[in-house]
Parts: sequence; structure tokens; C-alpha cells
Amino acid sequence: MWTTSETLSALAPALVTALGEMSDIKKGRSADTGKYRYTYADLADTLQSVRPILARNGLAVLQTASAGADETVMISTTILHSSGEWMTASPLGLPAGQTSQETGSAISYGRRYHLLASLGLAAEDDDAATAGNRKQHDQARPPQTPQAGPGDASPAQLGKIRAMSKSLGKLPPANLDGMSKRDASALIEKLIAESQAASGEDPF
Repeated sequence: MWTTSETLSALAPALVTALGEMSDIKKGRSADTGKYRYTYADLADTLQSVRPILARNGLAVLQTASAGADETVMISTTILHSSGEWMTASPLGLPAGQTSQETGSAISYGRRYHLLASLGLAAEDDDAATAGNRKQHDQARPPQTPQAGPGDASPAQLGKIRAMSKSLGKLPPANLDGMSKRDASALIEKLIAESQAASGEDPF
């Protein structure tokens, strides 16, 4: 749902032209949780793809993050036109996490997906295809032996992964106790996406 300026006579045709010049975002990043690997497009990749096209058509994107109820973070996306016209998408709410790192990950994740949804774009390979590849990889990959070491995921991250895995009806990764903080953050992002897909809810 959109909230808009009184008129869109300049913004609408500019946005139509810009969207016609855009293509879905290529997933150029990769992550390895220890149990499976996956590719993704981060926020910087997404902005780098769309900003020049928007600018050529007198458009810009403004995104904000604010605290919501029940320990959530709310992401808002506004499309601006040089004429002063604007349109703002309904905010997206995500769990804020227990640490500043988890909150930062939630904000980056929310900005990326809210921007893609606002512009009607998608990442190059969708979540369904990624899930199918992961299932095949899980069946072929032998069990991993947990390994402890510096930089391990925090208890809050591990607890969140276990809780989210349980809510999805799946077991947490076998090597969860030896997972790094970075891989845990990446896995939390994926579980959030899977949870949204499983609920069939459209937050936009």
C-alpha cells in the first residue's frame, strides 16, 4: 500500500521509464553456513544497480529505520521525484534482534527487500530455487563435526536460530555450536526469509 503526494503527474511517467530500464538484481555474493552455501545480492549491490537509472529519470530513493513495537525494527521506503512529488510504501517490520549486530543485519535485510518490492524487482535466482538447491546439497553433504573457536556465534544468535528453526518445523544446523558470528547472522537472515515465505504474508 502506498501513501503519495497530492499529484503524481511527473513522478509516475518518470518511474515507468526507469522501471523499464531496470532488470532483476544479480546475486554476486556468497555465504557458507558450514552446512550449506547460498548466493545473495546485498544492499550495496541493489543500490548500485538502481540508483543510476533512477537518477537519470529525476528519481531518488530514501529509506529510514525506526523502532517498532515488540522489539521490531520498521523499514520505510520513499521514492522521490525532482518535481517534489513522492510516494511511500507501507513500512516493513522485522525482529530487531538482541544485539546491535543483529539489529544492523535486520535493517540491511529489510532495506534490501523493501527496496526490491517497492520497485517490483527480484534477485536473479528466487528463494524457491535456492531452497531446492540447498535441499540437494544437504542430502549430499556428510555431517559436520562441531568445532569451537574464537569468533563463535553469541548465545543470543544461537537461541534465535534454534527458535526460528523450530517455528519452521526444521532442525537447526548440525554444527550450530561451532558457527561463526558472521555465518550465524547470514543464517538468521535466511530463516527470516523462509519464515515470511512459509507464512504466505505480503508485508507490502
